Amino acid sequence: MSETSNCDTYFASKNAVAGLTRAMDTRLAKYGIGVNAVAPGLFKTVITADNFDHEKEIKEYFAKHSPTGHYGREGDLNGTLLFLSSHASDYVIGQTIFVDGGHLLALDFS
Repeated sequence: MSETSNCDTYFASKNAVAGLTRAMDTRLAKYGIGVNAVAPGLFKTVITADNFDHEKEIKEYFAKHSPTGHYGREGDLNGTLLFLSSHASDYVIGQTIFVDGGHLLALDFS
C-alpha cells in the first residue's frame, strides 16, 4: 500500500469518528448526554510499542516535523480528558479534539 493511500485511509477513519461523534451527540443531547471524541496523535503505549522499535528515528522525526518537537508523552491527554469529564465542558458537544501537539497541522500533503 502506498504512503498516500495510508494517509487517505487514516484521514477517512478519523473523519468517520468525527461524523459519528456529531451524529450521536445530535441524538443524545436532548437527554443531557454530551458526546465528544478525543483524537490522540502518536503516544508510546502498550498498543503502539511495536512502532517504537526505532524510537531514535521517531524522536528525530517529531523533533523536525511537530510544532511541540515530540510525540505524545505520559500525561499529555490528561487535561483534555479532565476537561471533557467535568461540567466545564457541558456546552461543548459533538466535537473531536485533536491532542497531537499540532502534528497534523504541520504535515505537508502537497
